[in-house]
Amino acid sequence: MKLRFLFLVIILTMILITATMFQFFNLQTNNQTYVGVTFCGNTTQQALQLIDKVQNYTNLFILQSGPISKNQTATTQICDYAVNADLNLIVYFGWFDTNYTWQIPWLDTAKQQYGSKLLGIYYYDEPGGIQVDYDWPHYFDYLRYYFENTSMYRSHTQILELFKNGTLPKNYTQASKVYVDLLRTDSGLQELKNRKIQTITSEYALHWFDYLGGYDIILSQIGWNISSTQNIALTRGAAKVQEKSWGVMITWTYDIPPYLSSGEEIYKEMTDAYKAGAKIISIFNYPQIENNQYGILKEEHFLE
Repeated sequence: MKLRFLFLVIILTMILITATMFQFFNLQTNNQTYVGVTFCGNTTQQALQLIDKVQNYTNLFILQSGPISKNQTATTQICDYAVNADLNLIVYFGWFDTNYTWQIPWLDTAKQQYGSKLLGIYYYDEPGGIQVDYDWPHYFDYLRYYFENTSMYRSHTQILELFKNGTLPKNYTQASKVYVDLLRTDSGLQELKNRKIQTITSEYALHWFDYLGGYDIILSQIGWNISSTQNIALTRGAAKVQEKSWGVMITWTYDIPPYLSSGEEIYKEMTDAYKAGAKIISIFNYPQIENNQYGILKEEHFLE
């Protein structure tokens, strides 16, 4: 798998000097594609081990850990290590939690310290998919009765008010407007926009509306034994029309171990995404399988 990754990275570098290939990648802002893995574990040591494993044949590390996003020391240590390994960075924050006041000031420090190596912030996860699939009435009741004075409740204030006073949207036009307006006025997204930091998320639904709401890059989820071509088309089409960039997040094929497809199948998915013009190609690396220090990535995914 190392040679496969290396071969792909070499190809990606070649497009920088091949005039005809520039036209094929017209969705990209700087004619470079980033290939890597996510880290979704709980400890700094796990992250450093993964960086050591992949640093010689990838150019991107996505720090996608909820627990780490609450820990300033761990976040900074992992990001420093990745940049020192000459990897580009995307850092995940589910939201900017008012209980962790270091998060927003950290953005300024990271932007200055990592420069162009910081590709963006992975903010929220599957916002459109959650809108479509979640049991919102139950969730709103739960928040209202148990978390009314928390930052989690406050982050949903606008929709909660619509729910409580019975004015939730009744048709698709109203629903799409509320959703897009919610993203456009989201305080966390505004913090990122004000700093000119790219906003990124992974998605399986409502790609078009995520872009309308202000996201710069949507990572189309590939997996679940559904059509990769269809998912790529949804994201790529929305990106092209709105002059945005896009990528893919290769995720589970199975909902039980081993979760991921074989190394050969994943390589084909990566190649298909690259040929279609993806700016970012990554593998969703969660959860950690027992006795495996690299998440769900097994040795077959690292084979030369």
